[in-house]
Amino acid sequence: MDRKKKIIIIALIVIAIILLALILWFLFGPKNLGQVTPQPGSNPKLVTAGKATAVLPVSSPTRVAEEKKYPLGLKQLALSFAERYGSYSTDQRFKNLDDLKLFMTDKMQKTVSDSIQAEMASTTGGETFQGITTRGLSADLVSVDTVSAVVVVETQRTISTGDEVNPTVAYKKIKLSFIKFGNEWKVDDALWQ
Repeated sequence: MDRKKKIIIIALIVIAIILLALILWFLFGPKNLGQVTPQPGSNPKLVTAGKATAVLPVSSPTRVAEEKKYPLGLKQLALSFAERYGSYSTDQRFKNLDDLKLFMTDKMQKTVSDSIQAEMASTTGGETFQGITTRGLSADLVSVDTVSAVVVVETQRTISTGDEVNPTVAYKKIKLSFIKFGNEWKVDDALWQ
């Protein structure tokens, strides 16, 4: 090889290495998270997670007041309980209710167990598939004190039967009565409205 060809080959190799380094830098280099511009008059807080830092605005007084309205975790518990309590499948046969017994008072557990036994005695199995999927849409705190609370959950229920192509959608409310045991809220009554 003559000298001119060697210089061209070395230059091409150097350019290829530089291009490869740039591509790797853009793919795996530090990401620009963007800047969050705080609103005038707000006191932003820095939140650090690993190497990334984001600026979050301070919660509005309205949001803080709304969150204080509910005892800690009660809204989420009510939504989750309503979703699982209202869902059913002939394939799983009341497994949803058995799983929820941990979140029920003894009175509610007995009521549910009696209902399951009555339903099991009246059905023979081999029935057409039926599935109900319940989704909690909103939860409204009706009343609360130090040991009890009542929450009404608005739900959307999707009911599928057999090989039906278009399931039925219905909106129902469920009224959940809670009793506090130590630091835990437990469901003492559930009434579909």
